[in-house]
Amino acid sequence: MLPGISQTKLEHYGIKGEGEREIVDIDIPSLMQFVLDFRDDMRFITITAYPQDENLYMQYHFTLGDWVVSLRLKVPEDKTVPSITPLLPAADWAEREIMDLFDITFSNHPRPKRLIIPDDAKRGIYLET
Repeated sequence: MLPGISQTKLEHYGIKGEGEREIVDIDIPSLMQFVLDFRDDMRFITITAYPQDENLYMQYHFTLGDWVVSLRLKVPEDKTVPSITPLLPAADWAEREIMDLFDITFSNHPRPKRLIIPDDAKRGIYLET
């Protein structure tokens, strides 16, 4: 059990709060609610994106002390996911990098300008290699 965190709230997301690291599958509404529930309790680390089995996935990484939880989200076919930046400003650069490299759109992102690739380059360059 993690100090200062409600075990009941964690269990709602399928999180046990045990060991050093957990990876749990999550859907978009649950992701947004998780951020609201824990943004003051856990530290946001980053977001990673990767292709697997002809799908795109993202993992949202959070930590509390030595414990890390990664929320795995299957990216919808339209490649649009709500931005968590309005709730967690530290997610800004991670989301913008993913926009550039994977051509995933973060709806409601406050600053969707390019971070890595030039304005005239095609987004999604990572998927073309």
